[in-house]
Amino acid sequence: MTDVPDGFVRHTRSSPLTTPWEPLWFREADGALGLWIAEAHCNARGLAHGGLIAALADKAGSTLGFATCRVSADGALCATARATFAMGAV
Repeated sequence: MTDVPDGFVRHTRSSPLTTPWEPLWFREADGALGLWIAEAHCNARGLAHGGLIAALADKAGSTLGFATCRVSADGALCATARATFAMGAV
């Protein structure tokens, strides 16, 4: 493993989803999460899997919400929509 970048410490809040990804790193200054990408984190092209990225984004705090919608007809994709929401008190 490489040296941990400045400002990052071990993330102490785990979940059943993220436990296999340990160690996770946290930077309090901006709420960033990080980990060293291993083969088990990658898709078939050898890049970080989108599901991993989405799960890390979801774990980064309780102020963001993510939604994706895919519409298909007879197996053909017709439309896609993605949104990121700032969650807060109403």
